[in-house]
Amino acid sequence: NVNGRYCFEVIVFIRRLSDWEERAMYRTAAAAGELLDALGFPWWMSHGTLYGSWCFHGILPWDDDIDFGFPRAHVSALEEAVKFTEWRVYR
Repeated sequence: NVNGRYCFEVIVFIRRLSDWEERAMYRTAAAAGELLDALGFPWWMSHGTLYGSWCFHGILPWDDDIDFGFPRAHVSALEEAVKFTEWRVYR
């Protein structure tokens, strides 16, 4: 507040993803969540994905990936469950 006026700094973010890429990320995240739910495995959003969801109600303008958390104890079972699908697990 300066002299009775509120001052706001305008910050402009340049989006890294096109609309098509952003929709593809949402579809991938939804499909991954559905897969993990169907397998009965716990999971959660983490890092930039969680921050973007909370602060921007979507993907961070400067981000280009999806971050999920998943218990390490379930990784081998997940690898086995998706062995013959298009999904890949990277450690």
